[in-house]
Amino acid sequence: MNIPEKSKDNINTHHDLSNLGIRKELHLIHDGDRCTMPHATFALHGDERKSFCEWLSAVKFLDGFATNISRCVFVRDCKISGFKSHDCHIFMQKLLPVAVGGYLRKDISLTLIEFSNFFKELCARTLDRNLLKQLDNDIVNILCKLEMIFPPSFFDVMVHLAVHLPREALLGGPVQYRWMYPFERYLGKFKRYVKNKARPEGSIAEAYIHIECLTFCSMYLHDIETRFNREDRNIDGLPDDEGRDGFSVFTQKFPPLGISTQLQLDDKLFKSARWYILNNCTEIATYLDEHYNTCKEKHPNSIDQTHSQQFPRWLKKRVQEQRRMDPSAISADLYAIACGPDPCVASYAACVINGKRFHIKE
Repeated sequence: MNIPEKSKDNINTHHDLSNLGIRKELHLIHDGDRCTMPHATFALHGDERKSFCEWLSAVKFLDGFATNISRCVFVRDCKISGFKSHDCHIFMQKLLPVAVGGYLRKDISLTLIEFSNFFKELCARTLDRNLLKQLDNDIVNILCKLEMIFPPSFFDVMVHLAVHLPREALLGGPVQYRWMYPFERYLGKFKRYVKNKARPEGSIAEAYIHIECLTFCSMYLHDIETRFNREDRNIDGLPDDEGRDGFSVFTQKFPPLGISTQLQLDDKLFKSARWYILNNCTEIATYLDEHYNTCKEKHPNSIDQTHSQQFPRWLKKRVQEQRRMDPSAISADLYAIACGPDPCVASYAACVINGKRFHIKE
């Protein structure tokens, strides 16, 4: 990102390359009293930095997959800061392979993609011993390629640590049982216990005892919500034995999130939504088959199109006729679905359905 005070593409690095006699294309260019520093091929400059930050700030993730990385991106200053450990893993394993191809030279981007895939395979839920042995060999070649791209000041003990990670996984098993995320979260929890900064240890001890007591007492409180009987974050709908007597399209319950806004559906979207509901309602399958057979006889060249366009109007007319002849033969749900929905709807920014949380793009 070529951020001042953080980038390895600085004047000291170029001096080191000159003293070592390597990477002549990055040596300082002296012109009298002036000195020019060539741009490194691995660094982003100018509009590239801004474009990359704009792309990164617009990335959307599944709910619970990662934090809101856009809060760590400052497009105006072309800076990235405030990443947590998990954010760094997400960036390296998921985002970096996608981003580098559009900004860096092909040989550099391929090397970074190999490096990202190395950590992606290493942090997988299940590990293959043969694959780990292959990674143990590949990481040596990957680091050699990185040494041909980045200056010597880039490499420290943390980069060298990658050589030992496949062997460690072979001996210790999957990474998620050994990494530091649970401990970091637990230490963060202790930090939130501190109310008296002059006595942090005492604050943590007192808060820990209080929470232990409350947790023990909550095991005997059955009429209020506690950590033992609290529903999942993405719980939705009704229990399986409730609210299942009516039509299937009316029994699906889900909790919307946020404040609702009134929205008037345009004619095309309204017709598409209505047809989708009617076509997927099993309780009116006999009406669908009857109208489909009628369309097959009268409009053999455009059966599906005629069926989808005329069925809502036909169903409403047919159900109203049957209701006039025998009101008890038509249920309230059937009459409601035949009359059709209101085009004025309540719109929400998010909802939970089938145990998944969905957000609109904005």
